[in-house]
Amino acid sequence: MRILPEFFSLILANWLFRVIHRAPRSGGGGGLVFCFWAICAWVKPFCPGEVDMVVWTFLTRW
Repeated sequence: MRILPEFFSLILANWLFRVIHRAPRSGGGGGLVFCFWAICAWVKPFCPGEVDMVVWTFLTRW
């Protein structure tokens, strides 16, 4: 059952962007980036187009 995957993906990307942006550059940022990619890999089979768009948006904002 798909419950608004586009909406979920956008919220997830926005939240992760804020968390990673606030993280110290030399500290736990790498772990958060790894978690972001792991979540994207998990969500991707459910909504491939939306996740690609979210990842691209995230990377361009980064």
